Amino acid sequence: MQSALSETSELHRDEAELLWTTRRCAVDAHGQYLWSLLRLDDRIDAHLDGVRVAIESGIPLVPSRVEEQHPGRAFVAAFLGTALEDRPLLAALFEVADAIPSVRPAVASALGWSPLRAAQPVLAGLIASCATEARRHLAIAACAAHRVDAGELLVRAFASDRAPLRARALRAAGELGRMDLRAALELHAEDAGDAESRLWALWSLALLGSQPAARRLFSIAGEGGPGAEHAAALAARCLPVDEARSHVRALGAAEHGVRASVVGAAALGDPAVLDDLVQRMVEPRWARLAGWAFSEITGADLSAEGIAGERPAGFTAGPNDDPKDPDVRLDPEAALPFPVAARAAAYVHAHRAELPAGRRFLGGQPASAGAALARLAHGSQPSRRGAALELALQAPAALSSLTGPGAPCRPGLRAPLFPLHAPARRQRRLLERRLEAMGGRLVGAS
Repeated sequence: MQSALSETSELHRDEAELLWTTRRCAVDAHGQYLWSLLRLDDRIDAHLDGVRVAIESGIPLVPSRVEEQHPGRAFVAAFLGTALEDRPLLAALFEVADAIPSVRPAVASALGWSPLRAAQPVLAGLIASCATEARRHLAIAACAAHRVDAGELLVRAFASDRAPLRARALRAAGELGRMDLRAALELHAEDAGDAESRLWALWSLALLGSQPAARRLFSIAGEGGPGAEHAAALAARCLPVDEARSHVRALGAAEHGVRASVVGAAALGDPAVLDDLVQRMVEPRWARLAGWAFSEITGADLSAEGIAGERPAGFTAGPNDDPKDPDVRLDPEAALPFPVAARAAAYVHAHRAELPAGRRFLGGQPASAGAALARLAHGSQPSRRGAALELALQAPAALSSLTGPGAPCRPGLRAPLFPLHAPARRQRRLLERRLEAMGGRLVGAS
């Protein structure tokens, strides 16, 4: 019997590892919604509970296998160490994180996944010791996941000579609404030697209300680097419509700027760019993303409106078996339909009066805090990411009931950015709180 129970516990652990790895992709994917994350997260929690119950019942398990350097295994071990207050296991994990950067996001994710009451003692210990760069990074990332302030540790990390730690701290300042750190952010926005830190300093400044920072984000988007989409998705929301539209169109003039241009068009929400998006639909490479942006502005369901068509003959995207091809990423638009440009153009013509140019729309509704909340409740994950930014910019005060118990409330702080990577049930509770205050309720998820 003991052997069978131990084998079952191993199965629970393996399943939790696999599902967490799946979630890492799902949380930013088209075709994923709050309700689908709820189902996935419930499965993860069920397997984590299975392992925890086994350990609490005294059933022996093989070693945590942290030494195998698998991020999924590190996530499970870190969650169990936090839940069971297993200090030796956590100490071993932190040593692994010191040496192996690939497991750091997993450990930070586990601390963010844990309820705040369980994670707080671990976070307090990390903040107090600050023994290594990796542990400072873990503490800031996990605090940001819970939307709690890391205090002086965050400020000290701005001055770190390690670029990844510095960039994570600069990003956390915006996520946490640290208005009091704008002067420090301005200094790092001038850091020409560290592109990642410059990006996140400008991103945080723009999120905190700086239009000059938003203009500089468009310059970063025009460079076409890894932060181009993040830059365009925020910058287009921060500037006057006419000015932002000019920047968005300028991005699309260069091949390396097309993706950021389409993402920026979705963020802008101005029906004046719908014709531009229809033109992109003719190009198979950009058609699905352009269709998504089209829906973000108009609220149209491409399949229900008859705009979706067939996959173009011969079109390939995503992974392949060519060892010479350096691009082995999954197809980011795999879940999106291919729109038919002529049908999209006809839709624009038929609905032109409802979608006047020069105004901003979100899902077919005038951009507002209410429209952003509706998108957070019912949109796909990329749509929800934009809605969180929109809500932060539209009505920072509206976020007051969308924050957890550890949210900062000191003078000089705005409410934190909605935590889209948090466990889905935590997200649902935060949304229900705000929607009830507005006289509505969250539907469509069990």
